[in-house]
Amino acid sequence: MSRDWRWHEGDAWVREVVEAWHDDTPAQAGGAEVVDATAHRRAIRLTGGETRLLVKHFRIETGPHALREHTKSLLGLAAWSRERRGLALFAERRLPAPRLLGVARTPLGDALLAVEWIEAPTLWQWLESRTPERRTRLLEVAAAVGSVHAAGLAHGDLHPGNLLVTEQGPVFVDLQRTRPARPGGRRQRRDLGLLDYSLGQLGVSRTDRLRVLQRALPCADPSLTRRRSQARRAVNEAERTRERRTRARARRGRSPAPGAGWRR
Repeated sequence: MSRDWRWHEGDAWVREVVEAWHDDTPAQAGGAEVVDATAHRRAIRLTGGETRLLVKHFRIETGPHALREHTKSLLGLAAWSRERRGLALFAERRLPAPRLLGVARTPLGDALLAVEWIEAPTLWQWLESRTPERRTRLLEVAAAVGSVHAAGLAHGDLHPGNLLVTEQGPVFVDLQRTRPARPGGRRQRRDLGLLDYSLGQLGVSRTDRLRVLQRALPCADPSLTRRRSQARRAVNEAERTRERRTRARARRGRSPAPGAGWRR
């Protein structure tokens, strides 16, 4: 079965489960549930016995823009390559993200990433439930964002749909746009701006959003003046992000509410 597959990494059990699912042999693969799908990619949860996997299937050769996606893969610019690098960056710095369990190219030339399935709601889902621990959870998220930024990274697509709320704390997902970033620099301010914008669309008060921004700011410089300057810049970036997103959604005739993104 595996002679036509190209596995770059992944234990034998991961390969067996993923290939069984791909070849439509549910007796081996267990249950399969599509949790998100677009023309270019889809996310499938595989369950069976002790198996808990999320397979991200990126349509390289079978999608609507095969030549473009093939070229991007050769250059290391495809979504699956960027996601793989983002997961590696988080793992190297021991930051909370799903574990990468397997990377493969299918017999048809598409790319698959198998990652750890984490059973937890997104922050988006959690905020919609209006639980009484809202502020506490938001500050935990802010502290986690601060840890990512202090480690010299920017998530790049930071919104409540890309944060899972687990009992152990927030977990970051969808790391395709993750990049190294200077603490307090523009990339990290854009992170905070996008998070602030999306929290505002979900009804989080301005007071609580400011608390999130202040808690998420890099803590390397204890100077109060410096921290106030960083806070002002983050707020300004949040306002610019809000304006850009509002204009873009208005042009497309879409609701101002943010989308959930991929759940994992």
